[in-house]
Amino acid sequence: MDNFISGAASLIHEVDKKVLFVFRDGRVFYGILRSFDQFANLVIESCCERIIIDNCYADYDLGTLIVRGENIVLIGEMSGKENENLQKADLDKIMNAYRIQLDLKEQQSKERRKLLMRRGMCLEQCFEEV
Repeated sequence: MDNFISGAASLIHEVDKKVLFVFRDGRVFYGILRSFDQFANLVIESCCERIIIDNCYADYDLGTLIVRGENIVLIGEMSGKENENLQKADLDKIMNAYRIQLDLKEQQSKERRKLLMRRGMCLEQCFEEV
């Protein structure tokens, strides 16, 4: 383990490689890592958001992206075998399914806040939208 680099500096081995990123909100992005700083803030070139619904996926092109390091949960080099169990689908079809999924999550969140409020276990932010 003589070559081990800890912290954000370990990203030096991933520069100029195609890398996959998972963010705190669960979204998945990939692109070419061009630069980073000591806080793991990243510059990603040719970035795409990969939207996965069930066993289908579509990629949404974003171009160059600057990402705040605290939002990243996972970073890994792409090997080219990421799509083995997934089927590529039309972006419009995936986006419609994604919107339906987001609406369902929003509805569940509202129901949860209402339930917590009725039980007196709600935080201040619950009162804002109910």
